[in-house]
Amino acid sequence: MPQKNILPNYQDETKVHPALIKYCGYCLNKATVLLRTLMNQEMQAFNLTTVDLALLKIIEEGELISQIQLGDQLGIDKASMVKLIDSLEKRKMVERLTHPSDRRVKNLQLTKMGKKTLGNCQKAKLRAEKKFFQPLNLAEEKAFREIIKKLIPAPVITASVKK
Repeated sequence: MPQKNILPNYQDETKVHPALIKYCGYCLNKATVLLRTLMNQEMQAFNLTTVDLALLKIIEEGELISQIQLGDQLGIDKASMVKLIDSLEKRKMVERLTHPSDRRVKNLQLTKMGKKTLGNCQKAKLRAEKKFFQPLNLAEEKAFREIIKKLIPAPVITASVKK
């Protein structure tokens, strides 16, 4: 007689199947989906996505960066980057600045609205992370944050602003 399948009763929307719970990559992917979902829910109030937030944060970090450099750093193709920056520009979050010696280069800068929104988003980001890390105690959360950084190769920082 065929064995009857027992269907799992999922506790949340991540739908982690019991047969796959022991696979690290599967669990990391599900954790990423969960955190991204929580972040996107928080970002809805600002009409932003997690990608928008990442772009704003990198642009805020300091030196002028071009659309092409930003796309290269995030692995986003040129056409998609143009659409993303167009969208942020329409919402008055960023502005494109023509490079003084190369008109083809468009550097990006946050506007006042972009800076204000990014500041407000930080609180929303913290709320999403608090929900995500709720099952862990503070020591476990801190350990997770440190361990995950060790698994990702550290970036090599180089001066890349075109003069």
